[in-house]
Amino acid sequence: MASHSKITINKLNKFINEADDRQQLHSHIAGLFFIKLKKGGAWRLRYTDATGKRRTATLADHNTKPTEAEDIATEWKTQIKQGKDPLAAKEGKRQERKAQKHLNTGIFFEQIYTPALIKHAGEKSAKNTTNIIRREFGHLFDRDMDKLTAQDVREWENKRKAGGATRALLQRNYAAFKAMLNYAAGKKRNHLNDHPIIPDSPLKDVTLEQMSHDERQAQNERDRELQNTRDLLPPETMAKLANGLELFDQQTRAKRRHSRKRGKPHLQCLDDVAYSHWFVPFTHIARLTGMRPGDILTIKWQDIQTSIKTRSEVLTFKPNKTKHHDNAAQVTIPITGQLADVIGAWRSQQGNPKSGFIFPSKANGKAMNKKAYHRHWAEVKRLADVDPELHFYSFRHNLISDLVGRGVPLLRIAKLVGHKDASMIAEHYFHEDVDDLGDILAATGENWDTPKEEASA
Repeated sequence: MASHSKITINKLNKFINEADDRQQLHSHIAGLFFIKLKKGGAWRLRYTDATGKRRTATLADHNTKPTEAEDIATEWKTQIKQGKDPLAAKEGKRQERKAQKHLNTGIFFEQIYTPALIKHAGEKSAKNTTNIIRREFGHLFDRDMDKLTAQDVREWENKRKAGGATRALLQRNYAAFKAMLNYAAGKKRNHLNDHPIIPDSPLKDVTLEQMSHDERQAQNERDRELQNTRDLLPPETMAKLANGLELFDQQTRAKRRHSRKRGKPHLQCLDDVAYSHWFVPFTHIARLTGMRPGDILTIKWQDIQTSIKTRSEVLTFKPNKTKHHDNAAQVTIPITGQLADVIGAWRSQQGNPKSGFIFPSKANGKAMNKKAYHRHWAEVKRLADVDPELHFYSFRHNLISDLVGRGVPLLRIAKLVGHKDASMIAEHYFHEDVDDLGDILAATGENWDTPKEEASA
């Protein structure tokens, strides 16, 4: 079948028309052959490189004449005798072209960074980050990463500041973009890249401008407003919220009775169940544990286990905000007291499930949308006659402030609410009472015992 004589154009055409796929036609030049493929074929050279490894290189396609293929093969063999490897050089140029292509900020973002981020942090967290980068820095996607400059940062910063963006927002968004560049250089913390595209981030030493006096004043005012949200809710506000939630529950039951009387008797009667609506136990869990709303919506019945140490039930989970981090903090909440009553009543009402989401979507049984509680919270606030701007997150702040005020060790509070250390609790929630500080300062002079004779002298 295969011949080692000189290949003519007629012999090549006949071989292409009659040979089976993968069949080879060998040339009189050692190692050179033509292989039949589904679409025509290719000229290839089999040789041994300087390390003794057998290699096969594609020299040209089926449109190349036999004499031209022989010339290419002869040139390759000459280079091989000189200790050079044309295939390695060819592969190096291809890798160089590939790297050059990925230097483009947009291509790197779409083809390399986004898939790597999804694998590292999970689809949900990655989507939030990639949306920030695309929205804030998409105008730089046609630029090569190694050509980005401080001027690009300044233009973006000034435009966003003119639009009213806060410094905290700018810092967060800029950090997301710099993290991508650090990954491209193989220097992103806790997320290594073994195939860096650039030697270093071109923006590694570029920071945002210092705040002006007016900006600092505005930031201080925002900090004061934010700090107010972290203080304990006044007892009267808590009482109003409790009443508002009770009114919400009664209102929901009344609406169901009305619907059943008006042609929908198939709907479940809500007068004999513990909770008329999932939002009621959802709110109780928030106020009793300080859990973030997003975490409550994603916890499952299997997250409730019996502690080997205490022989009692505990809720164990990793917060959505940090679970993609290396060594993410794990929260363990004892299910006792009011919390045990709430979860027990809700579990019984749901048919005592052993798995699945504690608050599943009625549509598909999966986790509800993270904004699913917003409408119901607005209604409870209306019924309670409290500030419409009051955040549901205030339940978390309230619990932390209460625990701090009761003298619970800060590290224990941090572990309960999903922080790895107590620094954030200490900075934002630990505030000495002014009267206590006055007593402390007054007592500092008590050890100063000056002899009377020295004092009179």
